[in-house]
Amino acid sequence: LFRSVRDRLSADTFRVLGALGDETLRAEGLAEHHSLGTLTAFLDRVISSLSALSGLAMESMTRGHGWRFLDMGRRLERALQLLSLLRAAFASGAESDGALLETLLAVADSSITYRRRYLAGLHPAAVVDLLLVDDSNPRAVLFQIAALRDHLLYLPREATQARLRPEEQV
Repeated sequence: LFRSVRDRLSADTFRVLGALGDETLRAEGLAEHHSLGTLTAFLDRVISSLSALSGLAMESMTRGHGWRFLDMGRRLERALQLLSLLRAAFASGAESDGALLETLLAVADSSITYRRRYLAGLHPAAVVDLLLVDDSNPRAVLFQIAALRDHLLYLPREATQARLRPEEQV
């Protein structure tokens, strides 16, 4: 599919997409015939390719409207996934479970930040604070909302309209 827009992709982006496509082709039947170690190695390669693609988009794309919508989608997805994860984790009533709190921090890639800020043990309120409303944590929901707000300011608008647009109101 991406080969049809080859002339719009850098050589690095095309290479990463090709590697990701190769992994996808190898994935068929993987779960049925391979060990957990093989599956983990496969997922590690996919995550590495996706991280490379994300890095290329953030560092190499011209900051036009297309990039803004790409980043807005990434921010929305990250916020929604984290909210779903927090809702599921705390709905179970196991919020005092240290393993659950560790997993939340690991999935949100915030373990190091938590350990640096909160030298004591794991506390549910501190984990929620870091993942939900810490505007300095690039993985927190509030950080995503602030980034979305900033993007909205740069989107085209009618010069005659003084009111907030519906997306800005949300």
